[in-house]
Amino acid sequence: MNFAEWCSYSCDLNDINIYINECRKLYSHEYVRKIVIDIRRLMKAINAPFADKLRLPRVPKRRKRVFKKAHIQQLIKQIEQLKCKSLRLRTKAAVLLAATSGLRSSEIYQLTLSDIDFENRIVLVNFGKTAGTSRTIKDFEERFSFFSIEARTAIEEYIDNCKSSTPSTPRLFPESSIRRAFKQLNTDLRLKHMRKFFSQ
Repeated sequence: MNFAEWCSYSCDLNDINIYINECRKLYSHEYVRKIVIDIRRLMKAINAPFADKLRLPRVPKRRKRVFKKAHIQQLIKQIEQLKCKSLRLRTKAAVLLAATSGLRSSEIYQLTLSDIDFENRIVLVNFGKTAGTSRTIKDFEERFSFFSIEARTAIEEYIDNCKSSTPSTPRLFPESSIRRAFKQLNTDLRLKHMRKFFSQ
């Protein structure tokens, strides 16, 4: 909706406000804000006396998404419907580990068997394995986290049934494999959201 044509190249402050209200019905908050900026710039260029009275509309803050236990349970149910056994067990183990340990998805992708202490349910996050990403050095101090009994059971089941048949990589949860699994699920959740669930 072109402003100049809409107002027939003649307008006052009331006309502009009507136009902006019409735009609100058609466009996003961000785009309406851009329209107002452009109109205000035009009004100042032609020295309109009311140019400074044009106020930028506030863009409402996006509501923080809350991830609940029910969301994770529903995700697990979908994962358990995957036809490929190795993909199913691997993805379930990765999701439960991420959701109960608070590890970043990039850290999950780098894990090897030697990073996990099954007896004490501890996972080691090694600085050297994650330093290649774009995060600050502060984020890469070697640390460890705990995970749940349910996650341990899922990881053990995956290793017992599938890991020996895929010896090409020492990594337990290759990124390409996990991404392929999520593409087959009817959900907008991703492995990265498990860390948010953990923190909430």
